[in-house]
Amino acid sequence: PNPTAGNLLINSSNGLIQSIRVFDSKAAIIKTVTNVDNSKSSIDLSDYPQGLYLLEIKTGDKIARVKVIKE
Repeated sequence: PNPTAGNLLINSSNGLIQSIRVFDSKAAIIKTVTNVDNSKSSIDLSDYPQGLYLLEIKTGDKIARVKVIKE
């Protein structure tokens, strides 16, 4: 869900997820998940403070960027 308390489920309709990067509000990478090789993945933000985060999800030659609010 968005906003979230921490755990996010990511489903890709563009193919297998290759990597997920999480950026904080200052555009610093705070988490990277690689070698996912699945169309579904999850990521946990519960260790991070409340705020706005950007997820960058790479599938093949496409990159999706999604804003997430952590409550």
